[in-house]
Amino acid sequence: MSNRKKLPVLLIKEENQYIVYCPAFSIANQGPTFNSALYKVKNGIELFLDEMDIKNDSIPLNNN
Repeated sequence: MSNRKKLPVLLIKEENQYIVYCPAFSIANQGPTFNSALYKVKNGIELFLDEMDIKNDSIPLNNN
C-alpha cells in the first residue's frame, strides 16, 4: 500500500531552467529539465516530512 499523496505544483520555465514550486509546503527547486526539478521538489517534500516526523499523521499545509 502506498502513502503517496497528490499535491499541486506550479511550473515556471526560465530560459534554460525549470522551476517547480509546491505551495502547500512552500518548497521550490530548479533543474535543467522539468523532471529533474520535479524530482528535487519531491525529495525536498520527503525530507520535510521526515524531519517533521508526520508522514502518517495530518500534514500542516500552507493555505496562503
